[in-house]
Amino acid sequence: MLKLGAVDGLNPSCFLADLERCKPCSLVKRRHVLIIPPSTNIVNSPRDVLVVDLMGPFPPSIDKFIYALIVQDHFSSLVAFIPLKAKSEAEKCVIEWIKQFERLTSTKIKCMQSDNGREFNSRLMEDFLVSEGIRHERTIPYKNHQNGKVVRMQN
Repeated sequence: MLKLGAVDGLNPSCFLADLERCKPCSLVKRRHVLIIPPSTNIVNSPRDVLVVDLMGPFPPSIDKFIYALIVQDHFSSLVAFIPLKAKSEAEKCVIEWIKQFERLTSTKIKCMQSDNGREFNSRLMEDFLVSEGIRHERTIPYKNHQNGKVVRMQN
């Protein structure tokens, strides 16, 4: 109102200076407030970060597959698309895929990133990742953009 000239007789310096210094006001007025600091992980080479996600359910295929597991190397964008008949198959498929990938490339995966889906937070998965020395990073629920390329590929 003051900028539009709709108010007469007020000195703007009386209250604008206080608003500029008010930290809670400036935080509330922001469109996106960071809850956690951005990740400091920088992906420098293939096999640094492996991103996994589950898609579905879809209408059953001819072979009765209704889910799809997507595994993607964050650096190289190499993608594996694995059809599944049930969500419960996801953890075993991820474990087998990691073992096969490490055998073929003779290198170790350093980090696996996933959403907070139950299929990636099981005891079997955690035991495997710990035994292989793979760090498991989880994204915040319903913040699909944190899973990056995998989610964009699904669209």
